[in-house]
Amino acid sequence: MRLSSQSRLARFWLESFLVGRFGSSASGARNIVTSCVPTGSALKILSPWNEFPVPTMIKLVSAELLQEKVLHLAFSDGSEGELDFAPLLARDTVLTRALGQPEYFGKFFLELGALCWPNGLEFSARSLQARLEQSGALRRHVAA
Repeated sequence: MRLSSQSRLARFWLESFLVGRFGSSASGARNIVTSCVPTGSALKILSPWNEFPVPTMIKLVSAELLQEKVLHLAFSDGSEGELDFAPLLARDTVLTRALGQPEYFGKFFLELGALCWPNGLEFSARSLQARLEQSGALRRHVAA
């Protein structure tokens, strides 16, 4: 059986990795090659990061003004909660100062799954979800 040029190249690299031809740099520092092992027809990179689940991208799917500084937030993973922005606005920073006015606070919008205001202030869905979780206001719905 004759191997294609891609197969020969893949086999060369695999064999090179396994025998350690490229196992360290000139300074002696280990590189990624020495932390690879064969797993069937592919390589599996061994690193401490593989021990953790791959994070799911969480996005905001809706935001609704409930009270003057309180928003109901719904996330793409089905969780939701009401977040009071009063403590955040009390910091009185350049970006949060405008949000102290109720009419400006109501100009929020969602962009690429984040909560945004026209002045450039934006919050990621993950950070908002973490704030809700810390305050005990996050409700997670179990799929039926």
